[in-house]
Amino acid sequence: MEKIEQVKTTFGLGQIGNSTPKWAKWIFRIVLYLCSGSILAITTLNVGRLGMNSEDIKDTVALLSFITVAVHALSRMVGVEIKQEDYQIK
Repeated sequence: MEKIEQVKTTFGLGQIGNSTPKWAKWIFRIVLYLCSGSILAITTLNVGRLGMNSEDIKDTVALLSFITVAVHALSRMVGVEIKQEDYQIK
């Protein structure tokens, strides 16, 4: 099978069932690891020395959690439509 040179990447709710491009998966992974590591560091280390009180810690963890969920949702809305016509059998 020969793949056609140009693959169309589209964005929207209709792309949830389609394959996610590798670049979108890697962006999500990077954000997930950074946010998770930050949440782990904030909740386990003594961050009071940095001037963060419990209210600041709660707000920061909530914001990082929201960013993680939002980026995951956005990455799922980027899809690559692969149609049967995109492949030719020689």
